[in-house]
Amino acid sequence: MKKLECLLFFCLIATQFFAQTTIKSRVVNAQNTEGIAYAAVGLVKENIGISTDENGYFELISNEKDDSLMISCVGYLVVKISVSNLKLNYSLQLSS
Repeated sequence: MKKLECLLFFCLIATQFFAQTTIKSRVVNAQNTEGIAYAAVGLVKENIGISTDENGYFELISNEKDDSLMISCVGYLVVKISVSNLKLNYSLQLSS
């Protein structure tokens, strides 16, 4: 029984170390809320990034709870926001 308890304990701890956060959002123009196609979206600490699709949507997986998203696109101001501040169905607005 002790072995089973130890195994369960280590499995629970391991899931905490490898917890991932999926970030799904949309980058939109702040003036007319249209999606911004092919904007650069990256995780600062993990040094990974992608581009939004033609409608401004993107999806990233973060291993860092305290990471930040950096969003940029030609003609717009760069936006940096903490991953922990993102809410469900949150649209990221860029201003020119």
